[in-house]
Amino acid sequence: MQKRRGFGSTRLNGLHDTDRMAIVKSLVLLASVALLVSGAGCRKQDPITHYRAAKDPAWRMVAALVPSKNETWFFKMVAPSTRITDGKDEFTRFIQSLNIGDTVAWKLPPGWTDEAGAGGAERRATLRFGKDDPRFEVTVVRLPGDAGGVLANVNRWRGQLGLDPTTEAGLGAQSTTITVSETKVTIVDFEGPRKPAMGPPMAGGAPPERPSPPEKPSMAEYRSMFTYQLPSGWTENPRPQAEGRILEFRAGDDASAALVTLSIFPGQTGDVAMNVNRWRQQAGLDPLGAAAAEQASRSMTFLGREGNYVEILGPSRGIVCAFVLDRQASMFLKLDGAPDVVDRQKALFHAFLETLKVSHKNG
Repeated sequence: MQKRRGFGSTRLNGLHDTDRMAIVKSLVLLASVALLVSGAGCRKQDPITHYRAAKDPAWRMVAALVPSKNETWFFKMVAPSTRITDGKDEFTRFIQSLNIGDTVAWKLPPGWTDEAGAGGAERRATLRFGKDDPRFEVTVVRLPGDAGGVLANVNRWRGQLGLDPTTEAGLGAQSTTITVSETKVTIVDFEGPRKPAMGPPMAGGAPPERPSPPEKPSMAEYRSMFTYQLPSGWTENPRPQAEGRILEFRAGDDASAALVTLSIFPGQTGDVAMNVNRWRQQAGLDPLGAAAAEQASRSMTFLGREGNYVEILGPSRGIVCAFVLDRQASMFLKLDGAPDVVDRQKALFHAFLETLKVSHKNG
């Protein structure tokens, strides 16, 4: 197994000073983009603030990841750990009652209210329940495809709670799988020291809030951090919806287009073997042993970093991906679609990969 270096250890010997400075700026910028995407923002550290409260509460999150035909639905509830136990059983019964098919539908239990899309364009509903004020809040978000997979979303939520990323193996201790409408639904449950951006406050009053962070940069600002040349026949979606997704393109005509995406996530989202096997399963292939899965990829340079490249063509789906896995930021450029379309678009994907750069003027 080849030895991999950390995010800040790229070999710079033998380069001119200007080249070394450009690479350093690129690495700093990519780490910043990952933090921005996760909602942490790229800003100076907040000053230490003292509170009269004896102790900040631990915050607990219970969430369900529900796949339908072409989408993934997220049902998420956050509350102080001292309260959420009272609502978890009712939340779980609600998830078990979902009607899952081409989409996801539900019937509100007695005492529940639905505020439809309150909370943003991606949010399909805001559900509230419970006898005591403040009532529990369940946010419902729908995203296309697998929305990055279970592990990437769990690690994003762990970051919101102030926790370190976990691995595929560690995920099992914090998740359960249930069957709803003949569909496998994953329910996760974990707690951390930081209050996420949503969820009911503590009963009886919450500690004073820290100053609000600066407004999250727009997608246009994220996108301006990269330069590239668009291949002939590709069209760009200027508003990608999936979490962590910076760029999104359709490769080919509307009838048989593949999807090309650039996604960046904070932290290391698993190892090479885990990601290769995840894509193999998505393509309808059996997983490989850890050593064989790692050998199925080859080393390559991606966005100035030592990364990997893999091609997977299954019976119904093809996936080609250049990626970097690192403790500060994981980056994925992926071509995904019907296997024959992916095979035809592979050469253009390689050409696009060669032109994709970090814009040093933003570093």
